[in-house]
Amino acid sequence: MPTLEAEREFEEDLLSPLTFVRKVKSEEVTMYRRNTSKYISTGENWQVKYAVVGMQGWRESMEDAHITNSNLGMGRSLFAVFDGHAGSEVAKFCADKFCTVLARLPSFKDHRYKDALVQCFLSLDEIMKTKEGIEELKILAQSEEIFAGTTASVVLLTP
Repeated sequence: MPTLEAEREFEEDLLSPLTFVRKVKSEEVTMYRRNTSKYISTGENWQVKYAVVGMQGWRESMEDAHITNSNLGMGRSLFAVFDGHAGSEVAKFCADKFCTVLARLPSFKDHRYKDALVQCFLSLDEIMKTKEGIEELKILAQSEEIFAGTTASVVLLTP
């Protein structure tokens, strides 16, 4: 079990501007300081207040994306964070299309929200595999190769 002193040293290392090196797409990327600037957004409607904060940290670029949609109709709101992995293109793609794909699903229209969320993720996977989806990902990646992926945390509020 780490001592309190070891925990303090670890915290100090995280806060110090030491060189940090990691492999990204087979290349070493050196970052001398964390990018601690923050993106902040807030909003509200008659039902909910929200805030979003994003920070790049040690990454070469911001790889995450989010959704704050407090007006999906009929008192529904959707909030999501897409945690990009090895790039931002898939996170951005999903954040851009998620609400549109979700709202078009029969299961969403029938208020079967659990099924709708699962179907939405599966649909996004299929859309990304299409020729058009691949081309859009390449544009977002500014590359002919796509290495990125994403995980997501999604909250759908219903009345």
